[in-house]
Amino acid sequence: MTAATDPRFVHLRLHTEYSISDGIVQVGQAISRAAADGMPALGISDLGNLFGMVKFYK
Repeated sequence: MTAATDPRFVHLRLHTEYSISDGIVQVGQAISRAAADGMPALGISDLGNLFGMVKFYK
């Protein structure tokens, strides 16, 4: 496969530190790791609140 046709993987279900009972990863760490792995996007799906989305958006 060439770079133009390489399949891309994107995590669409990621619970961050703001999903109190389900996640421990910090938003900044998740973004840095996704970028280092060449992921073109990342989806946050925290449970019960939207606090992580504010940090993710910034």
